[in-house]
Amino acid sequence: MTTTKGESMAEKLKYSLPHLREWRARRVLTQRELAERSGVDRIAILHLEAGKTQAIPATIEKLAKALGVSRETLVREAPPGEPTEHSAGA
Repeated sequence: MTTTKGESMAEKLKYSLPHLREWRARRVLTQRELAERSGVDRIAILHLEAGKTQAIPATIEKLAKALGVSRETLVREAPPGEPTEHSAGA
């Protein structure tokens, strides 16, 4: 199914990635390294980590694969044993 602008419905869905920076750090990757592994532009990764933009499913798939986690895990979960802003009381 497509919209009037030719975008599929999946492309219109966008998700925040609140734990992207934590997953990247856990894998000991720079933004540039994650960009190279995933094929996602480094500036896009910067904006996703800062919460300035949201990701479409295709981008989430690329990042999740590069980080070795499922799409669902990347969207919903912090890395195990890592404190988050929410759990740290910030």
